[in-house]
Amino acid sequence: MGVEPSHRQLSRLAAGATLATTALFVVSFLPMAQGFGHLLFGLAVILQASIAVAVISRGVSSTSGSSDPIDAFEKEVAEARAEAAAARAEIDAKNAEVERFTYIVSHDLRSPLLTIQGFSDILKMDVEEGKSEAVEEDLEHILQATQRMRRLLDDLLELSRIGRFNEPATPTPLAEVVNDALYEIRDLVEQQGATVRVAEDLPTWEVDRARVQQLFRAVLDNSVRYSNEGHRPEVEVGRRPGADGRDEIFVRDHGAGLEAEQLQKAFGPFERFSASSEGTGMGLAHAQRIADYHQGWIRAESAGKGLGTTIIFSLGKPEETES
Repeated sequence: MGVEPSHRQLSRLAAGATLATTALFVVSFLPMAQGFGHLLFGLAVILQASIAVAVISRGVSSTSGSSDPIDAFEKEVAEARAEAAAARAEIDAKNAEVERFTYIVSHDLRSPLLTIQGFSDILKMDVEEGKSEAVEEDLEHILQATQRMRRLLDDLLELSRIGRFNEPATPTPLAEVVNDALYEIRDLVEQQGATVRVAEDLPTWEVDRARVQQLFRAVLDNSVRYSNEGHRPEVEVGRRPGADGRDEIFVRDHGAGLEAEQLQKAFGPFERFSASSEGTGMGLAHAQRIADYHQGWIRAESAGKGLGTTIIFSLGKPEETES
C-alpha cells in the first residue's frame, strides 16, 4: 500500500512535465519569440520530457517484481533528472550558439546596407552639384555593396540547406573529388601560382559526393588564398590513420597560419582573419556543417602566425534526412 502514493506522484510529475513542455512549444511560435533558440529549446525539452516519462513508466511497470520498489523509483527518478540536466546543458549551449550566430549575421549584413545608405546620400548630393565623375564612383560603391550583400545572403542560404537538401551517399573516391574541387578553383590556383600535391592513396568513402566536394573546395580555397606574402602557396592533401582506426584526411599549407584562439573560431559563420579578404567567411562554416551532417568532425591545427595551417577531418555515413 505504501508504494501507491509514489505511483500517483510520479504520474502527476509526468503529466505536469508534458503540459509544461507543450506550453513552451506553443510559446516558441508566438510573434514575441523571434529567436531560433526558443524553438530549439521547446523541441528539445519536449524530447527530454518524453524520455523522462518513458523512464518513469518503465520504473512503475517493473516495481511489482522489485524487492525494494521505492528505492527502484528513486533510482529511476535520479537517472531521469541527470538526463534532464544534461539535456538542459546542451540546450543552453545551442542557445548560446544561436545567439552568437544571430549577432554575427546582423553585424555582417548591416555593413553593406550602411555602405549603400551612405553612398546613396552622397550620390544625391553629387547629382545635384553635377559632379558626373563622382556620380560614377558613388554608383560603383553601391554596386559593390549590393554584390557583397547578395553573396552573404547566398552563403547564408546555402548553410541552411546543408543537411536538408542533399544527395544519397555513394562510394566516392576522394582523389576524384579533390581533382573536381581543384578544377572549380583553377583560376585562383593559377593566379596565386600555387602548387597542390594530392596523395595517390586517398580512400573511398560512402558519402554525399557533392557535399564533400563542397567541403574540399572550401578548405582548398582557404589554403591557396591565404599564403605568406611574397611566397607561392604550397598545399598538400593526404591521409593518415586516426586514433579510432578510421582514416583522417588532412589539407596542409605553409601559409598565413592561425593563432591558438583563432583555431576554433575559424569554423564560425562570417569569420575572416584578413581585412583584405574578398570572401564572406562562410567557407569553413559550410565545411563544419557538412562534417556534422556526415556524423564526422573537422578541426584546424597551426603552430602560429606565418607557420601554416592544417585542416583535418574524418567523415562517416551521412545522417538520414528528408529533403
